[in-house]
Amino acid sequence: MTCLMWFRDDLRLHDNQALRRAAEAASLAGVPLVAVVLDEPAYPGTRPLGGATTWWRERSLYALAHDLAEHGVELIRVAGDARVEIPRLAAELGATTVTWTRRYHGPLREVDAAVKENLTARGITATSSPGFTLVEPWEVTNGQGQPYKVFTPFSKTASSQVAGDGPEGVPEMEASASIACSWPKPTEPAWAASLAEHWTPGEAGARERLAQLDLANYAKERDIPALNATSLLSPHLRFGEVSPREVWFAAAEEPECAKFHSELLWRDFA
Repeated sequence: MTCLMWFRDDLRLHDNQALRRAAEAASLAGVPLVAVVLDEPAYPGTRPLGGATTWWRERSLYALAHDLAEHGVELIRVAGDARVEIPRLAAELGATTVTWTRRYHGPLREVDAAVKENLTARGITATSSPGFTLVEPWEVTNGQGQPYKVFTPFSKTASSQVAGDGPEGVPEMEASASIACSWPKPTEPAWAASLAEHWTPGEAGARERLAQLDLANYAKERDIPALNATSLLSPHLRFGEVSPREVWFAAAEEPECAKFHSELLWRDFA
């Protein structure tokens, strides 16, 4: 038997509630923790990844596989429709629990709901966790219980909900030793050479970028293309290599964080 963690747009170990739940379930049951990443098709209503996005994802997955291996956890890669492949893999591995971080795009929510229904019908505990946004969309509502359609009142309500405990660290993943990672390094297309010069996909690159966060002139200069005044965290957030909560609390240590916090809330609003 195992506990299965399904990685999607949360390619990190730090502050990953779904991973923590899987690790805790595995520890409690005394079974191995196994991780999976799925190469899904473009479902109706979604679009396939572009070349640069695929380049980033491949390098981020490579980094994640090695990070997990250091904790004795194998990252399995499969391809296909999640509604078929995740229940199949869970049955093959004897998974008692499957966890993942929630997605919010309508078509993907429908896919995830179908996966959860299938797993539950098989007697497998299926648990989704927050982590891609600062707050859960359905928790930010106006006085009538409806979603906000204007950003300013949304941001005021949402920002008050972010307050509380800061981000979590890496969960305890019980293993006697690290394992050898079988993931080969991704091939480098010629057109991506310049990307590799300026970007380091993966959690380590995201955390290094976050450590360099400087908001002294962010509010005044962030919209001037000729200046290096943005956080450069956008692609790292896109793939969940760092959690938005961790970015929020790191920014709060800066004296001029209000505008940057506002931009993070715009991401949730979108």
